[in-house]
Amino acid sequence: MRSLFTLLFGLLLATVASAQQSSHVFILMLENRSDDQAMRYMPYLAGLTDQYGRGLQAYSPSHGSFNAYLEVVAGSHPVNGESDNGNCNGDNCQHPYTQDNMVRELNASHMTWRGYFQSMPSQGFMGYTYGDYVKRHNPYAYLSDVVNDHDQQGNMYPWDDNFAADLASGNVANYTWLVPDLTHDGHNPGDDDETALHNADGYLSEQLPALLRSRYFQPGGDGVLLVSFDESELQGDNSCSQNQPQGCGGHILFAVIGPLAKSTYQTSTHIMQNDMLRGTCELLGVSSCPGDGAQAAGIAELFQAQHLVVTITAPYNYYPDAGPATYLNANAHSEYGPITQWAVYVDGNLYAHANGSPTLQMWVSTSMGQHVIEMKAWDGTGAMGSSEVHITRTH
Repeated sequence: MRSLFTLLFGLLLATVASAQQSSHVFILMLENRSDDQAMRYMPYLAGLTDQYGRGLQAYSPSHGSFNAYLEVVAGSHPVNGESDNGNCNGDNCQHPYTQDNMVRELNASHMTWRGYFQSMPSQGFMGYTYGDYVKRHNPYAYLSDVVNDHDQQGNMYPWDDNFAADLASGNVANYTWLVPDLTHDGHNPGDDDETALHNADGYLSEQLPALLRSRYFQPGGDGVLLVSFDESELQGDNSCSQNQPQGCGGHILFAVIGPLAKSTYQTSTHIMQNDMLRGTCELLGVSSCPGDGAQAAGIAELFQAQHLVVTITAPYNYYPDAGPATYLNANAHSEYGPITQWAVYVDGNLYAHANGSPTLQMWVSTSMGQHVIEMKAWDGTGAMGSSEVHITRTH
């Protein structure tokens, strides 16, 4: 039996989460090539970018991979090529980064994160380099929240051995980082632009289709894939915008891919990587956005307006003490008219249907272990909205 405190705490979390647009945000980071080069030499990625949303004027805050990565995950804006008051540069940090970051915010909001890094030798690897894996392309390994917590280190996985399996099993975090290795991220300085980006595009054409076929990216799904390069070409591009031609990492490709993105949409709005961070915070509905992400404008322009929103108020997400039956309570609101139908799925399998009503209340029986419960609602126009919770039955 849940305590009154637990119920009230769960309702409080649900109130915070009610503004969420997505429960599954994926961030793909690539390296060292300009927007023009990426669109010219990466036909697979360029096709996805043209199909969904693209920022035509997107820029990195400085040259140096780690600066860009720390900006996207922690809002640490680099000054004179260094972040964290001079303690981090484009290669690494002198000590663990102790300021606010997405890992801290996600944990506080009872949401999960995972990073998948190609060529990482083992789960939780904290070493500096291994083959074509480099630690400087893994900002999580520098965050004090991870450095000082072995369990958090366990959220870092080798990409090739784990990502497809987790997609197939539905074991997908709320916030996922995807980082190819030096041969497949555009970085390899021994290759010309065309060769480096051909290698990167080939790897993505092998890896991303399984993600885009998953339920998160089908109609009605809430998957969002944000694609960014850390910086533009290393020589000759220090631009931020036409009005500020010096001091930044150059003009980069930035794309928003998924069913929530506007179709074939391009914007000339000036976008920096702290806008990418702010957009991630807004999509996930975390309570606060780290660093200079809090003051950024965000990327809302690239997304469709939500017309049907489902809010689950019980149980709260990642509820750890579910018994044989779990009580569900959800509300749905549509701008187009009354709710006509509900469906409840447990671990991707249909559990129950219900006739239309703004509120659905029911008990769901589960076996021991972890489960994903998804609740979908439809209105009379056929518009659909969904939300999900993760529970663990322990008795």
